[in-house]
Amino acid sequence: MITIVPTVGGDAREREPSFSCSLTDEGLRARLEEWLALHERSLLRSENRPNGRVHVYKASDETERVFAALIEAEHRCCPFLDFTVDRREDEVWVSVTFAEEARRSPVVQIIESMGRSPWPPPGHG
Repeated sequence: MITIVPTVGGDAREREPSFSCSLTDEGLRARLEEWLALHERSLLRSENRPNGRVHVYKASDETERVFAALIEAEHRCCPFLDFTVDRREDEVWVSVTFAEEARRSPVVQIIESMGRSPWPPPGHG
């Protein structure tokens, strides 16, 4: 999902989509801690996909509740990310996708590094 931010001016650069997170540095660190805790508890595997990433977690009612809250929060600060959650027997598949133009965004770089070692990525821990 791409959100176009309306502007007052007519400059085309001002109408370009915004691919930045609205969280403060402190808020971003706290959010990363939430995702890290979930990864440590439940992550089974993770892989990059074209314009996105898929994380597969052990399924539980608690995991699904945590996802619902995290994804709702992500939509508020990073509306350019699109999340899909799919429960498959004893696994929960979470896909996050983004526009190709967003690939250089620090948030997308963090997403693409999640589930890899070392974690968190240098400069984000």
